[in-house]
Amino acid sequence: ETYGFDLLDFLPELFYEREGQYSRARYCYHELVSRLFAESYCRQLGKWCEDNHIALTGHLMKEPLLSSQCAYVGETIRAYAGFQIPGMDLLCDQREMTTAKQVQSAVHQFDREAMISELYGVTNWSFDFRGHKLQGDWQAALGVTMRAPHLAWTSMEGEAKRDYPASIFYQSPWYQEYKLIEDYFARIAAVMSRGQAMANIGVIHPIETCWLKWGTREKTGEAIKELDQRFVGLTDWLLKNCLDFDFISEGLVPELYKGTDQGKCHIGAMGYDIILVPWMETIKASTMKMLREWKEQGGTIIFLGNIPSCIDAEKSDEVTELSKECKIIGDTGTGLWEELKEYAGVRLFYGDHEQAEDLLCQMRREGSSRYLFIAHRDNPEKKHLVTRKRLTVRTKGLWNLTVLNPLDGTDHVLEADRYIRGTTQCSLDWYDHDSLLMMLTPAPEAGRKLSAEESGGEKAVLKGQAGVREIPVESRCSVTLSEPNVLVLDMPEYSFGDEPWQNQEEILRIDNRLRTLLGYPLRTEAWPQPWTRDREDSAKDTPYEIKLRYIINSRVEISSVKLGLEQPEETRLLWNGSLIEMKDRGWYVDRRIRTVELGSLKKGRNELILTRNFHERANLEAVYLLGDFGVKVRGRNTLVTEPVRELDFGDWTTQGLPFYGGNVTYHMKAQGEGKPVQMEVSCFTTPLVRVDVDGSKQGIIAFSPYKLMLGSLKKGITSIDITAFGNWVNTFGAMHNTDMEDDRSSPDYWRTEGCGWSYEYCIRPSGILKTPVLTAEIEIPSA
Repeated sequence: ETYGFDLLDFLPELFYEREGQYSRARYCYHELVSRLFAESYCRQLGKWCEDNHIALTGHLMKEPLLSSQCAYVGETIRAYAGFQIPGMDLLCDQREMTTAKQVQSAVHQFDREAMISELYGVTNWSFDFRGHKLQGDWQAALGVTMRAPHLAWTSMEGEAKRDYPASIFYQSPWYQEYKLIEDYFARIAAVMSRGQAMANIGVIHPIETCWLKWGTREKTGEAIKELDQRFVGLTDWLLKNCLDFDFISEGLVPELYKGTDQGKCHIGAMGYDIILVPWMETIKASTMKMLREWKEQGGTIIFLGNIPSCIDAEKSDEVTELSKECKIIGDTGTGLWEELKEYAGVRLFYGDHEQAEDLLCQMRREGSSRYLFIAHRDNPEKKHLVTRKRLTVRTKGLWNLTVLNPLDGTDHVLEADRYIRGTTQCSLDWYDHDSLLMMLTPAPEAGRKLSAEESGGEKAVLKGQAGVREIPVESRCSVTLSEPNVLVLDMPEYSFGDEPWQNQEEILRIDNRLRTLLGYPLRTEAWPQPWTRDREDSAKDTPYEIKLRYIINSRVEISSVKLGLEQPEETRLLWNGSLIEMKDRGWYVDRRIRTVELGSLKKGRNELILTRNFHERANLEAVYLLGDFGVKVRGRNTLVTEPVRELDFGDWTTQGLPFYGGNVTYHMKAQGEGKPVQMEVSCFTTPLVRVDVDGSKQGIIAFSPYKLMLGSLKKGITSIDITAFGNWVNTFGAMHNTDMEDDRSSPDYWRTEGCGWSYEYCIRPSGILKTPVLTAEIEIPSA
């Protein structure tokens, strides 16, 4: 009905190549399904939401590549048109610039109030505040103003604890400190949602060329791969050169194109100074109409890579004729930069001349003022090492500069280094986790500020220079734990039904074996949640008895220990031969992990037997021995040791806390002299560190350069408490996965095989790994 032909007549062309020409049937198929998905799903929902005065928000799937969006949604930007708050979802701490720019383009052109992102999914328990800040920073630099942090669990029961942790809720020991992160991004969003976007380059989105080539992998796979590489490469090249741009969806041109005037090509709420046509084989007739009008009004068009040979997938020479009046650039690089450099409102350098290609920036306009946000694109290779660079920022125009500090809400004036040739230059120290938020207000009377070299050399050094002296601190100190210590019990002997005791096995493997034996679905992400099952079907579950036996060896006697376990109502416990009263003693980490009192732990061998019914809705999970004791791990074997009262700075998993994930407070002593003191805690694996002096909170250390001013310490001995906030990577993490650099943390992450599996515990280092450094200012007399 749409194109005047029956698809069945051309069906093979969806998969196979026509010799010497593109298939228009294939093109029409993809164009139609893309449009229908956008109209019948996204826009229908969006219209209902608009009519009912609410906002449709959410994200699509597989947005970053032309090939992936072709396979899943057809075209992303056309679909975003239905959302009042378009969004994205970033997993595994990946960097997807194309995904963000496609969403941001729709937000700009449809003048949406916000751009949302679901962040932090599949980053594991060990993901720290550095990761939270850096992942949020690059997204804020590309337009994200609303955050949907992943995730807050209602329960850790059963498989839920493996649902892409960590939980940003009460289960995480640091969650009450998370205000630092959310306040930080709230302040950035409050500034960077003001005014209007300043993207002045329009890039025609090349998805329709991907439709033409979407055949078999054997025949067109390499061509598709090359398209993807160019798409990602162009996006990255524009961003690293601070060339802000929007993608233009050809499918939306008939709706959004508002004509040309005052040197602007108007697409929705945006006006572009230049249009870029990148590596396209086909172009829509409606796009050609827009480009011709733009060119007739004196607008600039750049064809990048090649000239489209088709219009709506049919051979045509029209684009070639138009291109004769336009710029044609072979590839990204020097030639394209020469054509686009006048549109770069910001230039970023390390020192004076090294281009800072690893940074992202966004500038917005509000009246005569500007707001500029600069952030790191990637994570540092070595996050514990402090790297300082000198960042130079050059902006078009003459400005007074005010730095807005979103970490604490303060601001201060930043003096420009120089005003030269209509630009303002400033510089500042730049560390691995820094960002820069600035307000620029007009400085019409600003003259040129001479550099030190131009004004006759360096300034004279004042008499008497400030120096620092290191204050001695002990490398071992007393500690306080916020949680009872824990011995994870996850490798029992087991007996199912009438069978004899089987050798030790990891608990999830036992669960898999029994489910396979009974024909139950395995507990992974691919099956429905248990509450979706019909209650009558659940009632028909045949219960089977299973026994789990744990042997706990101890070299000390502990007067009282507890056990944390799930579904205690279905469990009977024998502790050293005695039946345990299942009286609830509260919860451990999550309200669904209940605790019961076991009594004393004997020196030597202790036996714990759990007996319970096994059925489809049963959860075979690790259990947790809790108490005031230490633990030693040797391979797959464990031993209970003396309680932990002191720690050396270093890995606490080798000092009695291998499975511990709560907070540890180190109680330090220092000799104060009534002078200002600075603390550096530069090597830690915990999410963040808090410092208290004489019981009063001084601040948080989470980001490079890992320093905190403590103020003037009173003369005499001062108590300094350093709290390392923990995480549960060694308690609920995949402790038998040998790839400890892998943090994908999907349910199968706990169920590895072959060389990826180890019965020996794979414990990650935890704690403050280096003795903190205290320094005090002193005055060095001049010679």
